[in-house]
Amino acid sequence: MGDIGRWLCNNIMSIFQSLSIIIAAFVAVYSINAWRRESKGQRELDVSEQALALIYECKDNLQFIRGPFSFGGEGQTRKRRPDETEDESKAFDQAYVLIERYEKVRDSFIKLQSIKYKFMAIFGEETAEPFNEVNRIMNELFLAAKRLGERYWNPKYQAKSLSDPKWEKRLSECEAKFYSGGEPDTIAERMDNVVGRIEDICSKIIQGKKAKKKTH
Repeated sequence: MGDIGRWLCNNIMSIFQSLSIIIAAFVAVYSINAWRRESKGQRELDVSEQALALIYECKDNLQFIRGPFSFGGEGQTRKRRPDETEDESKAFDQAYVLIERYEKVRDSFIKLQSIKYKFMAIFGEETAEPFNEVNRIMNELFLAAKRLGERYWNPKYQAKSLSDPKWEKRLSECEAKFYSGGEPDTIAERMDNVVGRIEDICSKIIQGKKAKKKTH
């Protein structure tokens, strides 16, 4: 083999070696990107399933908290004030039923707020709004319970109710939040809207993942 032949042979081997390195690098990059896509898809699926399960649970628990019928002994875990009368105790206990029920199911609401930040990280900051709305709803319920017990159901203020033309309106507004089943039930409607918004985001991810599994 002459000098030209040896030169060609060596360079061809170098080219093949370089191509092998390039191909190996391409395969590695492709594999890493595929893994990242799969990992991202799995994270989206996991968070979507968790968020959906929690919002459904919170919706049911909200209905339980606002149930219009109370049972014997409900509301009596409240710490008594040393100066409250028997009639005041009844009003305070009645209002405290909502708080007492919430305490039994509070974990679902805490978990929902905990997953909010994962949800935002994956789907965008604007997706925090449904979670914030649940917080607003609960805060409105707590405030309604406080106002009913402290004022509108409190027999100490019954005389005030006769002279305040807005008393009945405010009483009705608080009771409409405190109890479910009114017409319209704006609290239930707002919660339904929250569920729908989270469903819109999560269902696409879950259905898309199921469709991919069927094709494999």
